[in-house]
Amino acid sequence: MLLAEDSGEAPFDEACSTVWKRLANALSQRLGRPVELPPACVAVTVELRGERDVTHELAAADAECLLQYLACRGFIDGAPAQLPELACAPTPLEGSIPLLAPHGGVLVHVAALGATLRPGDVAAEIVDPLTGRVTPLPTPVAGVLYARESRRFVAAGTRVAKVAGREAVRSGNLLSD
Repeated sequence: MLLAEDSGEAPFDEACSTVWKRLANALSQRLGRPVELPPACVAVTVELRGERDVTHELAAADAECLLQYLACRGFIDGAPAQLPELACAPTPLEGSIPLLAPHGGVLVHVAALGATLRPGDVAAEIVDPLTGRVTPLPTPVAGVLYARESRRFVAAGTRVAKVAGREAVRSGNLLSD
């Protein structure tokens, strides 16, 4: 889970949720005292795997999980399943670090999706097809490798992977990188 109050691009989930925080801030300033407003909606972005992870079995499992969530919240009838333990602790979106290709070439993934990496661990490599030079792409932070590029040949500057670090180190437009 990547958490952010303002990612910088006004995505739909934030358009639904941030209004309550902004309203509470405005009321606090107007009244001269802190005002807390509970969120009137649940707003999230659910990303279901990558472009190459499309199977009937995965789609059925993901649909069942969404139905279980709705039952757990009481929006639909049915006995909700026991919630699983979190696979990892939530991290700030400001801690999501993109790894960029320094030059074009063949992208080779070294670390598996979901791997916990330490600073300096190599997440991927770029192989220059003309010289054979291999350029490792180490992660600068400790965190979970949660996204990677599906193309096998990338241009310089391509975001080839993302690591969810535990510390907020970025600001501004967090979704573009």
